[in-house]
Amino acid sequence: MYDKLIPHACMVCFGRNFKLTGAEHLTAARAVSPEIAQKFMNTWSAYQRDVIEAHKTSDLSDSQPTKGNIAGGLTTIEEKALGNLERFGKKR
Repeated sequence: MYDKLIPHACMVCFGRNFKLTGAEHLTAARAVSPEIAQKFMNTWSAYQRDVIEAHKTSDLSDSQPTKGNIAGGLTTIEEKALGNLERFGKKR
């Protein structure tokens, strides 16, 4: 979707940032500029600090990937994040 819409001057955004856990550095590397990459990483870091770490009741890293993901061949949360990153497009 992103690869198709952005060239037409459409503004896009994505949600569910937690789905990028383990691939946040690859997401930042796709930014249009170092400044945008830094803004993304600042937002990512704030999300991790202010939402995940501040309110967690247990470490969710051990719960991912789920049993279904494992049955489908995934072995780590980082591997799952790479698949989610692909959904954003290859160029944007």
